[in-house]
Amino acid sequence: MAVGISQLEEVFRQAREFDRDPGSLSLGSLEQNLLGVLDDFRNLRGNDARLQEMDARLDELVGETDFERPGLAVMIAHFLSTLFENYANEGRGFRKAYEFSQEKRAVSTIDGPFIYEEFVPAIFDESALRDADSLRFLLLHEVARFLEDKDPGGHWPAGHSIDQVREARSDTLLLELERRRVHHADIPNLSQRAHTLEQRLAEAGFFGETAAIRRVLAYFFERYGYIERESFWRRLRRRLSALGRGRATFGRLSRWKQVYRMQTTYMVLAVLLAVLVVLFWNWRQQEQFRILDRYYNEVSSIG
Repeated sequence: MAVGISQLEEVFRQAREFDRDPGSLSLGSLEQNLLGVLDDFRNLRGNDARLQEMDARLDELVGETDFERPGLAVMIAHFLSTLFENYANEGRGFRKAYEFSQEKRAVSTIDGPFIYEEFVPAIFDESALRDADSLRFLLLHEVARFLEDKDPGGHWPAGHSIDQVREARSDTLLLELERRRVHHADIPNLSQRAHTLEQRLAEAGFFGETAAIRRVLAYFFERYGYIERESFWRRLRRRLSALGRGRATFGRLSRWKQVYRMQTTYMVLAVLLAVLVVLFWNWRQQEQFRILDRYYNEVSSIG
C-alpha cells in the first residue's frame, strides 16, 4: 500500500478517535499527518494511476463517514475531498470522493458558499473541536489558500469599513483576515504595514477589544501578532471590562449573552475563591496540630 494511502487512512482514523474522545488524541500527530496528505495530493498531479488509486480510497473513506453526526470526521471528509479535487485532480476525471461529499453539503454544492457558510462555521463550533485551536488554525489556513487559488484577491479590501468588520461573524472575520495573510504572504505582520485594513483595525483598538470577548479570537490574533500575549489575570480583567460595557462590540453579541457570560465568570471566580478558602483552612488546621503536637512532646519530655 502506498505511503500516501496509509497516511490518509490514519487521518480518518484519528478524526474518528477525536470525535469519540478528544483528550485521547495527540493533535500534533493528526496535524502532521494532515499536512503530509496535502503534500501528497500536490505531488500526484499528472500521475493518473496514483490519482485513480487515491480517489478510490478517499471515496471509500468518505463513504464510511457518518454525516449525520457532525464532528471532526465530517470536517475532514469535506476538507480532503475538496482539496483533492483542487490540488491533485485538476479536472482529470478522478472526482468520485468530491462528488459524493458535494451531495452531503447542507448549504451549497458550490465551493465558495459551502466554505463560508458551512465548513468554516463548523471549524469554530467549540462543541465539535473544543479547544483544539492549533487544528483550527491549520484548517483555516488551508481553506484560505484554497480560496485564494480559486479567487485571488477576493478577500476584504484594505478600505473595508471597520463598521462592517464589527458586524461580521467571528468565523467570517478570521477567514477574511487569513485570506489577506495568504495573499500578502510576503508581509510578516499586516497590522504594522501602513494603509492596510489590519493597521486601521489595530489603531481603532479592535483586536484588543474583541480578543477579550472570545477566547479563540485572542488565540488567532496572538498567532498573527496583532495583539501581545497576555497573562491569565490580565486577560480576565480585560474580559470583565468588555462584558461590563453593556453593549456588543463585535459579532452582534446580545445583551443577555453578555450577562450570561459575566455571571458564569463570577461563578467560576466564586468557586476558585471557595477552593482557596478550604485550602487555607486545611493548612491552618495542620499548622495548629503541629504546634499542639510539638507542645505535647515538650511537656512529655519535661515530665
